[in-house]
Amino acid sequence: MAKSKYDIMRVMKSKNVKKRIGFDLDGVLADHAKNRKKTTKSLGLKENSEEVKEIIYGELSLTAGVIKGAKKAVRTLDKDFELFVISRRRQKHGRYAMAWLKENFNFSPKNIFFVDKKKDKADVVKKLGVGFFIDDDASVLGLIPDNVKKFLFTGSFDEFLELVKKEK
Repeated sequence: MAKSKYDIMRVMKSKNVKKRIGFDLDGVLADHAKNRKKTTKSLGLKENSEEVKEIIYGELSLTAGVIKGAKKAVRTLDKDFELFVISRRRQKHGRYAMAWLKENFNFSPKNIFFVDKKKDKADVVKKLGVGFFIDDDASVLGLIPDNVKKFLFTGSFDEFLELVKKEK
């Protein structure tokens, strides 16, 4: 599932001249709230524990919802931008993420990247030349290069769409 440096280089050399937007997956596109609540309640685990993440990012993630407004935002942005998913989803759960993305969105598989560490997201953003990046984790955004317009997702795409529209 992981993209090699060769894959990143291939995308970088693309003839596409559209500006690029990167999306985090979990918490920005995929909504795990119901699965997280069910899992923590039934197993008596802490909501953000590694055990819960292992469960909800595995096969159970195929039943995750879509964040409200995400489909409309992606459809709108896809007209004028090249879109990427850059996720810190563990490699062993990548196949579930790919299946979920295929079911719910129309991202090109060559534009989906899974990384191991927060810092790796920043590296991929830089190498791809992403101009905008949206994530629900402020600590990730702190690692993204300063020349990238960063947006902390808090549940609504409206502000992000306005920001991007101004920069188009």
